[in-house]
Amino acid sequence: MSALAWRSVGAVDPHRLGEARRQAHNAAQWLVRLARSYIAPQPHGQHTLLQWDSQRQALVTQEFLPQLTVELRIPELALQFKEDGRAVPHVIKLDDRTPAEVEAWVLVELLHRGIDYDRFSKSLPYKVPDLMMGDALRYVAEPLAAELNELATWFANAASVLAAIEKEQLRSATRSTPKLWCWPGVFHLAILLPMHDASSGPILRAGFSAGDDRNDQPYFYVALHDAAAGATPWPDAVVTAASLLQEGRPGETAQDRVCAAIGAMRTTAAK
Repeated sequence: MSALAWRSVGAVDPHRLGEARRQAHNAAQWLVRLARSYIAPQPHGQHTLLQWDSQRQALVTQEFLPQLTVELRIPELALQFKEDGRAVPHVIKLDDRTPAEVEAWVLVELLHRGIDYDRFSKSLPYKVPDLMMGDALRYVAEPLAAELNELATWFANAASVLAAIEKEQLRSATRSTPKLWCWPGVFHLAILLPMHDASSGPILRAGFSAGDDRNDQPYFYVALHDAAAGATPWPDAVVTAASLLQEGRPGETAQDRVCAAIGAMRTTAAK
């Protein structure tokens, strides 16, 4: 079993992360808007998938222009452009900012780089519950500092667990699989794995949800992946954040439980 970089969690009750999740999920849509505006469309919205940087506790776009990405640091709800992997000046912290103010910042940053800002669009390829728009609402970060820090730590822990699972699963896989991605529509981190050893056929998804309408806490899951839908909308939890807090070795427990669920799903599919 691969060593896990599990960070201490539990300072905030996992059931109390809902508002932090809503704020971070809304903030992440600015990354999607930039990706959709400047990256050539790819099948099933793959160009809008985000990467996770555990060191910076940030979600990051794929390169939407040469050497140019944008990150969202979850603990601060801060957006910042990155050039050749390095963060550049003019960060915007979203706390007490309206979506209209954030849009203005994005357009100015594009203008400073000589990028055609007329191509920028706020449209999204999916519906986001409680989507924040215009100037009637304001983002909240500082009053949720503890919750946002805890949420970011859960993301970092999930990334470590899923990376270890991917490494373990690839030992017997006959083809390479996509790396760890964030599906921003549902706010999941996940890896995709073949259901069988064949190079084609059903794909399963081992992932981590920040929580949703059915489950008010983060959880790990395993489900069939629906590429056309671009999401696994209502997976059943394999193990929840609250239950992991009761474990002596929570990272290893999460890894074992997810791997067992992967095995069970493959066994069932083979019958």
